[in-house]
Amino acid sequence: MQYIPQTSPRSRWIALALWLFLGPFGGHQFYAGKVGMGFLYLFTAGLFGIGWLIDLPIILFGRFRDRNGLPLRYELRDSLPVRLTPGSKLLSVRILQPCRVLSQLLLGAVALTLFY
Repeated sequence: MQYIPQTSPRSRWIALALWLFLGPFGGHQFYAGKVGMGFLYLFTAGLFGIGWLIDLPIILFGRFRDRNGLPLRYELRDSLPVRLTPGSKLLSVRILQPCRVLSQLLLGAVALTLFY
């Protein structure tokens, strides 16, 4: 039996943070795997700011999808399937905690400004 995910492994909240800080440059589009739209946003400054603003309610209300058409997951601490064994229930693992994600985003931004 193969598990088919109903949501993307990418987080809506990380997409929102990327929209806020890198939105005009397509950061949230690149994060969702939409490379073509990311480059379009990059070269047109977020579709001249209009596309960037339109993406806010789309992300907030859960209509933003990744490159496979799956909606981004809502919680930072979602579960992913690990392995199914005969006669066992679905096992899951917590993948991200909110503090860890925010610290990684901040450290990544600091590292980019210091070392680039």
